[in-house]
Amino acid sequence: MIKRSRVAGALVAAVLVALSSTLVGALPGAPAGPGEAAAADPGTPDVIVIMTDDQRVGTHRGMPYLWGNLRQQMVNYSNAQVPVNNCCPSRSTFLTGATSNETKVWDNTNAGSPGGWLRFHKSGFENRTLAVALNKRGYRTALLGKYLNQFAAHNRVAAGARPPGWDDFRTYLNSNGGYWAPGTPVRNVAPGYTTDTLGDAAVDVIEQTPTDEPLFLLYTPYAPHEPFDAGPYKGSARDAGTLDDFRRGGEWTNPSIGGENRRGKPAWNQRLAGLNSDGESPSPYPRVRHVSESQADTLMGVDANIRKIVEAQQGIRDWSNTLFVFMSDNGYGWGDHALFDKTTPYRLTNEVPLMIKYPDSLGVPGGTADHRLVNNIDVTSTIAVLSGASLATSGIPTLWPQGRTGLSVQSPQSKRGYPFWHPAYCGWRTKDHLYVRWSDGFEELYDYRTDPWEQRNLAGASAYQALRTKMSIAAHRACDPLPPKYEPPLIAVKLNAARRGTLQARMAPALRRTPVTVQLYRKGRWSTVGVCRLPRGTTSSQRRLTVPDSGMYRAKAQPAGAYRSTWSPSVPVRAKPKATFRCA
Repeated sequence: MIKRSRVAGALVAAVLVALSSTLVGALPGAPAGPGEAAAADPGTPDVIVIMTDDQRVGTHRGMPYLWGNLRQQMVNYSNAQVPVNNCCPSRSTFLTGATSNETKVWDNTNAGSPGGWLRFHKSGFENRTLAVALNKRGYRTALLGKYLNQFAAHNRVAAGARPPGWDDFRTYLNSNGGYWAPGTPVRNVAPGYTTDTLGDAAVDVIEQTPTDEPLFLLYTPYAPHEPFDAGPYKGSARDAGTLDDFRRGGEWTNPSIGGENRRGKPAWNQRLAGLNSDGESPSPYPRVRHVSESQADTLMGVDANIRKIVEAQQGIRDWSNTLFVFMSDNGYGWGDHALFDKTTPYRLTNEVPLMIKYPDSLGVPGGTADHRLVNNIDVTSTIAVLSGASLATSGIPTLWPQGRTGLSVQSPQSKRGYPFWHPAYCGWRTKDHLYVRWSDGFEELYDYRTDPWEQRNLAGASAYQALRTKMSIAAHRACDPLPPKYEPPLIAVKLNAARRGTLQARMAPALRRTPVTVQLYRKGRWSTVGVCRLPRGTTSSQRRLTVPDSGMYRAKAQPAGAYRSTWSPSVPVRAKPKATFRCA
């Protein structure tokens, strides 16, 4: 759930004092109250976010200006990921600081789907985004590029309409985005290759914003999304000598690509044709070569426009007081475990590139790497804190000393006709491990310390059962409410008619340390029997209970977290002052 946080300058200072013995400069003051439009403090930083579309983790190492020049001023986050690995859910989460469990945006399309812009709009979350909060804080706000999938589809949006909070809103006027205009129309942007024309528009915004007014600029080109059209940048990665860096950063020859033995994977994954099924030569396979080089070329265009934007900011505004973020909306597969595209929980398909340059006054050293777990909600929280904006998020600022111990990974069932079909899943990621439970009950557990490419499923290994239990509980507490089409583990409740007055709650092994409240039901009336929780090292426990009166009863469990329980059949139970409630 979102936690209400109106953290401002004093708290940021406390965090940074804990992080470093020296804190240079002043931080923004407290945010305005609800509904107030406040003038920003003189020290309020500009915020520029570059968000690419479907970029694989590590491939930003092949972007020469970003990695070769800006990296010395930025922190590289090597364990960044997103909770739901898909465009619209991820972008909705970044804009709001709320997970898909809260926004209800789980997919990219409007029609017959739990997702798309229309779901976001109807949920009311469009009225409580970063843009709205920063606009109230006194920021000029501008979006250049992709907003949310299906925003302009089906004529649902009036011509010229813009979502709340945006002063300047130039987006793709189709369902997703594209590389060329006017083939893909873009509002108030010149015809041409859209990565460039949107970059030019971003520079215009920087030039036209008064220097005494803080700026929030979100540049979201379509690259490197399929069909990977590099336009004028075709061949540029090879020519610049950065293609090998791009591919190595994306681990393009890792052993999970191609001839991997997938016997430890779910049945739906084992049914997928591997890269070598059509006679392709061993890794690197031709398809991986094509996709990786095409994406590298499209990102050379993004890199060139990052340079334009940064140089404009340096020349016109105060670069030293700019929070600059580079990230992708989600990850992308290059055939890992036979998977191209996204939506899956595995490391190389779910992690994203993330780099942040902080305002100089905070004294955060550039050219460094941070290996803690972070996700896109944490970036939202960081922006809100450093700007002094009032926005409730479930994130932890990236400068917070302690960081996260684990992150949720989850997804609804994918659509038939998608590049591949998979059931819904709920999982938990730590720095060293990944646990995933699919809706059909199949479980996966990987130890990244010895198996970075997820080739040995340890979910059934006896030495890992305690860890599997712990991670299952953490996952199902986070997956609440559940992803669509996800069937969580079952807690069976049974009333024993042979021994009247005995109530038994039978718990799945992975859930035996999870609190479960068991209730009786009779004649429209609930009666809470007790809380069932098996102590460590035990297989059963029992307590005395008082049945209210004799009659036909049913029972149901209400577990902590996102688990499933079924009603027991109705059975006659005789009232006894010392009946037994038993957990097993």
